[in-house]
Parts: sequence; structure tokens; C-alpha cells
Amino acid sequence: MNGVLEKVGAPARGAGRLAQRKPRAVRIGLLVAIAVFAAAAATLFVLHVRHSTAAAEEADAHGAADRAVSELLTYDHTTVAKDVDRYAGLVTGPFGDDYVNLLRNVVVPAAERDQVSTRTEVVSSSVIGREGDTVNVLMFVNQASQAGNSPAGAPSGSRVRVAMENVEGTWKISGFTPL
Repeated sequence: MNGVLEKVGAPARGAGRLAQRKPRAVRIGLLVAIAVFAAAAATLFVLHVRHSTAAAEEADAHGAADRAVSELLTYDHTTVAKDVDRYAGLVTGPFGDDYVNLLRNVVVPAAERDQVSTRTEVVSSSVIGREGDTVNVLMFVNQASQAGNSPAGAPSGSRVRVAMENVEGTWKISGFTPL
């Protein structure tokens, strides 16, 4: 019986090699798991940074839209002709060209002739989407005009969709659509 016990207690053939392979397989498995975890963490980090950057850009565009729309639609008949170049700095692209032409050829002459002054206030606004490099903002604005010596008109409310485009680090209006 001793011979049987010796055989039972003795290591099986190849067991030494298997014992050496198991730690190596475990190490390789751990390295693969660590690599997968690191890749997943890096991907999540990149996605978070992109989302944070996009959110910051949208917030910047939103604030710029609030300021620009108020300024663009507010004018005084005594200074509107001098303010056209300042207004031109708030707009860009084909919309900007059309807006500046409208100011020079229609708004300025009418405002000076009829002594019209207009005040615009952004009541509420929100980013409603993004299309490539353009951030779209929905705005609710109140506008009141006064002509000559007549009393100020009652505010009239309107909704507009404003497209903001980043031009060399400055958000400018590239589209303006009354709704």
C-alpha cells in the first residue's frame, strides 16, 4: 500500500509546468484587464472633456447672444448713424452684410427723419441646439419704440431664433429668424 500512497501523494506528470503556466496566465489576464480598463477610462475622459467644452461654448454663445441682440435692436435716432460700425462688429456672414445694408439704407434714414428711438430687452433665452460650429438660441424679446415727441409705445413681444457663430474667438450673430 505504501507504493499506492506514494503514487497518490506524488505530483502528477507535467504538474510543475502547469503550476508555472498558471501564474503567467494570471499575469497576462490581469494586464489585459488593466489595459481594457485604462482604454475605457481614457474614452470616458475624452467624452467628458468634449461635453464640458461644448457646454462651455454653448454658455458663451448664449451670453453673447443675449448681449448682442439687445444691443443690435436698441438704437437712438441721434446716434444710430455713428453706431452702424459697432453694430457691424456683432454680426457675421451674409446675414451680417444684409443687416448692415438694412441699417444704412433703411433704419438710419427712417430713424433720423422720424426721430425714432427703440429699446430692446431680452426677457428670456435658451440654447436650443447646435449644428456644427453654430449654436442656436431661442429668445423672447420686448421692444418699445418712440417717435418724435410722442409717448413711448407699449412694449411688443416677439420670439426669435438667433444663430451664433464663433469668429476668431468672438461669438457673432450669423442668423436671425423671427418666429
